[in-house]
Amino acid sequence: MVGRYTEDKGAVECKPCDAGTTVSAGVNTKHSDCNIDCKLGEFAALGDIAGCHGCPAGRYENETASAACKLCPVGKSHNKDEIGKKTLASCK
Repeated sequence: MVGRYTEDKGAVECKPCDAGTTVSAGVNTKHSDCNIDCKLGEFAALGDIAGCHGCPAGRYENETASAACKLCPVGKSHNKDEIGKKTLASCK
């Protein structure tokens, strides 16, 4: 499961990857499998089973491995269909 791993064979639940990281789909058996950092313009909440997401409209992320995207300044945004913005300059 993306965003989670388990160290215990036969475990009922998997453990979450750290925020800002994810794993490949498939069997992930150790915390070190959570080695995929979200890219610029992306985020992943703790244990997010969908992996990394593009920042939604009105937000951007200029760092990798982020748990959340930064808000554009008040009065600034970008088109609601534009996701995954990487810079403050994208907020117009």
